[in-house]
Amino acid sequence: MMSVARFINIGAGAIMAVGAYTTYLLTSISQLGFLATAGLVFLTSSVIGLVFYLGVNKMGLFDQPEHTIEDLSVILSYGFYLFITGGLSLLFGARYTSVNVKLELPLSLSFIKETELIILIFSVILASALHLIFISNNNLGLKSKAIMQNIQSSIAIGINTKRIFAIVFVLSFGVLGLSGCLYVLLYPLNPYFGLYYTVLGFVAAGVSGVGNLLYSFIIASVISILYSFLGLLIPLGVAIAISYILMLLILVVKPEGLKRGFR
Repeated sequence: MMSVARFINIGAGAIMAVGAYTTYLLTSISQLGFLATAGLVFLTSSVIGLVFYLGVNKMGLFDQPEHTIEDLSVILSYGFYLFITGGLSLLFGARYTSVNVKLELPLSLSFIKETELIILIFSVILASALHLIFISNNNLGLKSKAIMQNIQSSIAIGINTKRIFAIVFVLSFGVLGLSGCLYVLLYPLNPYFGLYYTVLGFVAAGVSGVGNLLYSFIIASVISILYSFLGLLIPLGVAIAISYILMLLILVVKPEGLKRGFR
């Protein structure tokens, strides 16, 4: 969203929470397996993404200059985050809630837990799918790259940028919802858990270079592993602060990030 639509989504954690609580509701009222639950979570989150896009587009957000879009998107997405997390707190409370998900994995490995294997498989599939959709040289990928490089030129050559934006919002919200669905396989949830992962996402995007999906994925994985080790030694809040300081130091030396994207 930040690379293609210039929309800085501070509310990403709220959609993760929606996906997590949708998983909680579906597993509480039905006997659906994990794959069916994940599919419904993706669909629900994608519909929210489409409605959100139609709302901000109706406001004329994407008719504004790029810097205005970026500034207003922070305000709009933060308001969206407060609205969603506040609503979830009213409905479910702020306490931590565990979710029992029915897994359907046909194989098991001795050196990795079933839940961790499912998360790994989904992560690889999602990262590969997003790379094929937005980065590879297919029709949508080429249009996305063109918009990343210069949105005005893209409009001039006839690319329907708002249609691309709609696709980006729908898929982004869907993937965020799936992230929340995967989260509950390992951890109890509360409405605000997604904020930590929003921070992680901005650090990964900033360090790797906006518009570079592969490097963002690799750096996010490295940061997650470092957090896991640092969490044994120092409080999580301190680890997040250290990551921000490192990101700022890297951006001072290389403002475009470690690997320049398509912008």
